[in-house]
Parts: sequence; structure tokens; C-alpha cells
Amino acid sequence: MPLEILKSKLVLGEGKDEALFMGALHQHLGIMDVPVLSDDGKPKLPLMLKAIQGATGFGGVSSIGIVRDADMLPAESAFSSVCSTLRQQDINLPVPTSLASIGKNWQVTRETPHRDFYPAG
Repeated sequence: MPLEILKSKLVLGEGKDEALFMGALHQHLGIMDVPVLSDDGKPKLPLMLKAIQGATGFGGVSSIGIVRDADMLPAESAFSSVCSTLRQQDINLPVPTSLASIGKNWQVTRETPHRDFYPAG
């Protein structure tokens, strides 16, 4: 079945664990209007981005959040890898200018403003 996008904001998890985490976070925060998709791992990120771009409704997408872990590497390495993928000629999506990360002491509560996660745009 072809992919159809019905929302203006998407979250893409680099794998099943990241997608499950973001889905649980969304549920905890009561965010029901931002779908979480999984690309089944780093090597498949370009394929998933191409599929999203070719999906019905992509023209209405205002932002895509990509969530991945850095494994044992510095977070900057994971960020650089995602940016490199976004710059690929056949993908050519906007590239973020700074890394957003979650530190060890960061906590999310129902009182945390959702705009911190999904700024207007």
C-alpha cells in the first residue's frame, strides 16, 4: 500500500527502538497529531526519506524530525551522518544547522510545553 501523509509534522525513528520510544513519549505527552514512522535502521534512512517525499500529501509537510542514537560515537557523528543523508542529490531536503540532544538529566513531564519538541513551522 502506498504511503499517504495526512499530517504536517512527522517524526522518523532510525529504527524500531527509536520509533517505539517516540511513540511512547507522544502518548505520555498526549501528542496525537504527529505520526512516528520507522526506517528500520541507519542504512535505510535514504530509502525512507525518498518514500516520504514521494508519498501522497508530502507537499503539506512542514517539518520532519529524525531521531537516532549515536551508539558509542559522539552525538555530532550521528548528526553529521543524518545531515549528509539529507544533502544527497536525490533527497535534497533542508539540513539542520545545529544538533538537538537529550542529556542524561533531561526529564519530560506532561507540563513540558509541546512547543519545545515541535516548534511552530
